[in-house]
Amino acid sequence: MLEAFKIAKSNCEVPVKMLMIGKMDEEYLWKEIKRIGIIDSVVFTGLIDHDNLPEYMNLIDIAVAPYFERHLKYGSPVKLFEYLAMEKPTIIPVSRTACKNTQK
Repeated sequence: MLEAFKIAKSNCEVPVKMLMIGKMDEEYLWKEIKRIGIIDSVVFTGLIDHDNLPEYMNLIDIAVAPYFERHLKYGSPVKLFEYLAMEKPTIIPVSRTACKNTQK
């Protein structure tokens, strides 16, 4: 995701930022962000109150829901539904299970 952002940023005619909302391994991510060279373009919010989510969502143009198979096995992709409810274009990884089910 970070590498893809760097590519998009380098091809964009306007300034872009990546807003990362929620709990994540910031130490690891900052190392990667520095290595990739996009430190000036990434903002971490940390955990935010769910009631404030629409305020943050209004700041973004494109949402990313980095779900993997292991995330979907035991729960619902609520984040994805929230993005779609707010009519945000959303990038998600390809699900092997979803692909297999559509090929039947």
